[in-house]
Amino acid sequence: MSSRRETTESERLLVVKWSKEGKSLREIASLIGVTHGCVQKILQKYKKTGSVANIPGKGRKEILSTTANRKIIHSLKKDPRFFNVNNMTTFSAKSEEEEKLTQTVVTATEPSSISLSDNELSDSDSNESNYHFQSIEGSFQAIACSSRSLTMPSAQINGFRGISFRNILLRQQITQNYQELKRRIKMRATRIKNSKYYLYLLSFSLILPILAIVLNYSFIGDCPPRAILWRTCVHFALVLLTGILGFLLLICRLITIFIRHFLPISREQELKKLTIVLFTLLILFFIAEMTSFYGMSAFDNTSKGYFRQEICAYIYGMNMVASIVLFLVCCSIFLDF
Repeated sequence: MSSRRETTESERLLVVKWSKEGKSLREIASLIGVTHGCVQKILQKYKKTGSVANIPGKGRKEILSTTANRKIIHSLKKDPRFFNVNNMTTFSAKSEEEEKLTQTVVTATEPSSISLSDNELSDSDSNESNYHFQSIEGSFQAIACSSRSLTMPSAQINGFRGISFRNILLRQQITQNYQELKRRIKMRATRIKNSKYYLYLLSFSLILPILAIVLNYSFIGDCPPRAILWRTCVHFALVLLTGILGFLLLICRLITIFIRHFLPISREQELKKLTIVLFTLLILFFIAEMTSFYGMSAFDNTSKGYFRQEICAYIYGMNMVASIVLFLVCCSIFLDF
């Protein structure tokens, strides 16, 4: 052991964490590089106060004293997403103090931008210490230890696969580009659906549910033979209900956008909830309608046994519209993840 030092907050947090995981005090002390009594003091103060601040202990001096090493740890405190569990990478960095180092553990996270010169990174020798980056239960830890005093089992080290910083930065860039693309698409879609021109499109779309109601009442007397009368009534009822729900949904959406632009009142959230309920019901009725027509010649305009040509054309077109709407909804849900 070298001169007396204060343990860092990250080391004290690791002491508490490893103690909860069931590791012995001597094992924790050897991993941190402090005495057995220091570990006991950290745990006693944590049990009394729930804090791990300012607890001195015996151990070696901090090896993260050079400017290069501080840059490394500072750049690692960003985001842990680009380090996979069971991955480890090793690099070397020189320490200013020429002394025999035991071991220290420093909590860190993902490097977002690391630029080190060739002078700062070199092969290990008697004055250098190796940094082994190891992911443990989702939190990333940088374990700096000397090759002479390494107490980590060799089997544990060999179990990790090496990963280069170039691959990490490439993965980070790909993920950032993907998130930026999602953000732009979502922002553009929100701008379109909240624009004033969207009101005109919704107003024009009112023709579709109104047409469903009108056609349903106009041709409800054209019934097929009695053997399938019950099935025909179900088809007409589904067409009527989808028309009514579609009309209510468009009206609700029109009112929501109108309030957002022209009437600053706090009723928008209630209208949003009502819109979601109506949209869900409309999609369910569309699916039921398309399922009820499965296996029938309802889309055959020459067939006189089921419906008139106008009804068949309308149902065919509305089912196509429903399929497109379902596809757009699935895409919007995917963009939220």
